[in-house]
Amino acid sequence: MKKTGFYLLILGISLIYLFLRTYKLDQKIEFRMDQGIHLLETRQMITDNKIRLIGPMVTSKSYDGRNFYIGGNYYYALAILGVISRWDPVKITALYNIIELLFIIFFIFWLRLKYNSQTAIIIFVFLTFFDFLITHSRFFWNPHFLVPLGILFVYFLDLYQRQKQSIFLFLASVILGNAISFHYTATSWLILITIPLILAKKRSIWQVLIIIFGIIIGAFPLVLFELRHSFYNLKTIFFIFTHFKENSGFTPHYLVYPILIFTLSSFAYFQNKFKSKKFFIIISTLLLFIAGYFTPSPSPLDNLSGWAYQFQKKAATLITQNGCPKNYNIASTIGGDTRAYDLRYLLTISQCPPMEVEQYLNNQTLFLVAPTTRPPETETVWEVNSFKPFKVTQQQKINDQVVFYRLNKS
Repeated sequence: MKKTGFYLLILGISLIYLFLRTYKLDQKIEFRMDQGIHLLETRQMITDNKIRLIGPMVTSKSYDGRNFYIGGNYYYALAILGVISRWDPVKITALYNIIELLFIIFFIFWLRLKYNSQTAIIIFVFLTFFDFLITHSRFFWNPHFLVPLGILFVYFLDLYQRQKQSIFLFLASVILGNAISFHYTATSWLILITIPLILAKKRSIWQVLIIIFGIIIGAFPLVLFELRHSFYNLKTIFFIFTHFKENSGFTPHYLVYPILIFTLSSFAYFQNKFKSKKFFIIISTLLLFIAGYFTPSPSPLDNLSGWAYQFQKKAATLITQNGCPKNYNIASTIGGDTRAYDLRYLLTISQCPPMEVEQYLNNQTLFLVAPTTRPPETETVWEVNSFKPFKVTQQQKINDQVVFYRLNKS
């Protein structure tokens, strides 16, 4: 394939890639409790000018009230995106999609140089139309960063295998440490980085030390936290996974990101290996797209009817339309996020933050978003029940499923 034709294809596929992920993003974006909490904590980190050694709590894996944390690298990445986008969730999501595309284009050009143009284009088309990635492009989530990090990891590992220069092994190890800080499934990459050592005719302890040192540098905030807190995370992970076996598995959502780039790299390798056999290329390409089609693609976030992003913004506007209220708090009974962290974040970036979640007993006004079937007078959740007795001073439908209430102390 000629360079001009390849470049035109890259441009065309890139535009389709962005269109599928950014078209009407403000209507399709998923903004929930986790995103709200993570951005609130990241923004507070910037405001306070304080370094965070750890990131969000891993709430999906817990036992007996014990949880562990990922590294602070995720908050540093969110901080960069947040500052550039002025903390707008839609712009943050769109910006990440653009950055991810740039990394993928780099990956595609590398595949073209290493193998051939046809294989590179096939992989680009797959990534563009992979429904799993399209669905997940509508929110930001720490495992998403394993795609660009996986690309860099494969690239530096390949350079090391070909040139045998220690600097490339070190850089691959630093990327691995970063990836582990974003999501613990990246520990599976340890298998890949040790393969060159296993296959090497000459091995040295120096190579092992380079890997260990690189991982420590990449995950330094998390490593420092562990040293300061007597390896709390390691102990907690061991405790959870040895006491709660049925909770120790990973859903497909977690497994796709650590293996995606390596699966595609392996696909490119075997296609190039048998490039003279057109039948193999056709069959392997079909298998790739069939595997993509059957990969589960639903969002791991709560699917709450009537609580799309535009309605979250509408509720925030109803609170601030007559100026910022004093001594107020917010609550939600639409889903499990009764403290309304999504709405709490939108109000915070609007310079009208509610009282802290520990201050529900001290507020004079409570704004509530609730399903039409759950009026505040009969509500039993603590955030509303602890506010009684109250008087409903405003009631307005957000849509056919959600009602906005203003409650004042009686």
